[in-house]
Amino acid sequence: MEDEWSVEALQLLETESFCTTIPAQLKPVEENTLPSWLWRHSGNSESIAAESNVSQVFARVAGAAVYAGWKKDLFSDETEARAFYDEIVWMLSHRVIAMEPAALAALGIDWAYGFAPVQMTPVDTRAKTTLSITNQSIDAILSASNHGAQNRWRNFLKNREGELISLRFSDTLKEWETTSAEQMPRLTIDLLKLCRDDGRVDIASLQHVARLSVILLELHYDSMVAVPEASRALAIGYNNLASMLMRQGIAYDSEAGRSTAAAISSIITTAATIASAQLAQKLGPCAAFSSARASFLRILGNRHRAAYGDANDYEHVSVLPLPLKLDDCPDLTLIAAARKNWDDALIATQRYGLRHTQLTSLFASHDLMALQESSTGGISPEPQLVREKQTDAGTFSRKIIPAAQMGLVGLGYDDADIKSIVSHAVGYGSLKSARGVNHETLKARGFTDDAIEKIEEQIPSANNIRMACTPWVVGENFCLNNLKIPADKLDDFGFDLLEYIGFSKAEIIAANHFCYGHGNMETASELKHEHRAIFACGEEISVSAKASMAASVQSFITGDVNLTLTLSSASSVSERSDLLLNAWRNGLKNVAIYFEYAANAEPAVAQPVRNSAIRSRALPKSALISASASKNGKRKAPSRVVSMRGKSPSSSHKTRA
Repeated sequence: MEDEWSVEALQLLETESFCTTIPAQLKPVEENTLPSWLWRHSGNSESIAAESNVSQVFARVAGAAVYAGWKKDLFSDETEARAFYDEIVWMLSHRVIAMEPAALAALGIDWAYGFAPVQMTPVDTRAKTTLSITNQSIDAILSASNHGAQNRWRNFLKNREGELISLRFSDTLKEWETTSAEQMPRLTIDLLKLCRDDGRVDIASLQHVARLSVILLELHYDSMVAVPEASRALAIGYNNLASMLMRQGIAYDSEAGRSTAAAISSIITTAATIASAQLAQKLGPCAAFSSARASFLRILGNRHRAAYGDANDYEHVSVLPLPLKLDDCPDLTLIAAARKNWDDALIATQRYGLRHTQLTSLFASHDLMALQESSTGGISPEPQLVREKQTDAGTFSRKIIPAAQMGLVGLGYDDADIKSIVSHAVGYGSLKSARGVNHETLKARGFTDDAIEKIEEQIPSANNIRMACTPWVVGENFCLNNLKIPADKLDDFGFDLLEYIGFSKAEIIAANHFCYGHGNMETASELKHEHRAIFACGEEISVSAKASMAASVQSFITGDVNLTLTLSSASSVSERSDLLLNAWRNGLKNVAIYFEYAANAEPAVAQPVRNSAIRSRALPKSALISASASKNGKRKAPSRVVSMRGKSPSSSHKTRA
């Protein structure tokens, strides 16, 4: 089945990733040591053309990577090299993985078109004020006798409206990170694309995708980093964690949710670590690892202990991390795989070292989320259950997010209950049978069938029944002659037709919910009380729940978890203090804090509003990728595994496609 792309996602690639000045005619540059399909190309004329579909983008990204890998002797033969190429193209085209659109624009143009390599501009991920705090300072804050430290802490936590501050717990950071990197090639994995029919993650596929992602970024590393660094740090993250949990019927704010997230983070990090160790076996460990080998092995050993649920016995750790808990995870195969992988990762690193000092990092990228059409990035909860889609005609349709629909199915609800629950969230799109304002009550107040039909026609283009029921919709003459509304009332910009003809605010609100939905499932009578937390999203998820989720995965992500906490203007200094100190107690390395504006304060700078409407359509055939085809013409994922001529240090470890 062909993957569908939204107009926005396709336009993002067309705008940011297509190379617009390529030779109209190309000629291959023969190299006898290479298969002909891997030969580089150069321009054969002065005429200029442009890339016209995404297949060209993904082909040059994958082709250039394979070319570099062949030169480094990473593939045992042409079959293995071709398998790697096919899998990378397939994963990019199906958006199982995504790279920054701006990075895609520059990768491989030297191999595909004979241009000089374009040096990437690093993504600035540090555009905020940073404040470091030591354990000693926190001890002083907690000390009943150190009033000076307590007062300074309290002053920091108040009167900072509109500020974004990165609070770094410096001692924890030093204990878990040996080096820091200015630039990191970034890539995200869409967890929803790796779920089986029952909603659970396909562990073997997740490991395989993480492994191939490391190889891909390694082969493009020198093109993506302006000045190669000794750490060779990578940032492999994931999207749609919250959607995946909802699809499985697991509440985001639950021990089961946090344990599942920790196990998945472990599997990605360990698969990436093993791949990095295998690359180190072939290419040598990075300089930063070689100079601080003992420290890296200590940190990896501490992560290994946390994966096995150890409550103590850590080396040089002042704040104990949250361990991976066996009893909390509903899928014990995730725990088993995570722990087995940590065993293999530790052995592989001890034996070969690491090609990269950092492999995983969670981050928010609007471009990557738009490209993958993800509703959440990293550990963020679902922002909303209902999505609006705008049609070419300018109307709007409201649909429940797929994860919520599949979650209801997985929980055993029948079709009738699911339809009712979904309609409660998205609305019925009509006033017929609504409570309060409906066809019968409108007729009782003088509305004709023709006027009601005009209102119904307007409903898809509005987002509130007050906007669908206006004098401009039903007609000025109808208002004057049938409803007997004075002309001066119609000239009033704030005139409310429904209230004027006698509907109460409660009736209007009830009808509006019926027509446009409640936006949530919580108050749906058919939804069982014990399932309500599963479908919580947006403001229903507390900041403390977000902090707890971040802390649960921190030990199993080698970089940052990029947690941003919005401190409500209504929260007390004491509540803010407890939240941040608990983040420190739970082992987080840093927290970004946004101080919300007070209700009566005006922001100094207006924040941009992103269009949430997504218009989906099938990707044009000219832009589709034919990565791997079966006899009947349908695409499928290649099943070959690229071994890099290396084996896992554990003979029992085998990665399946």
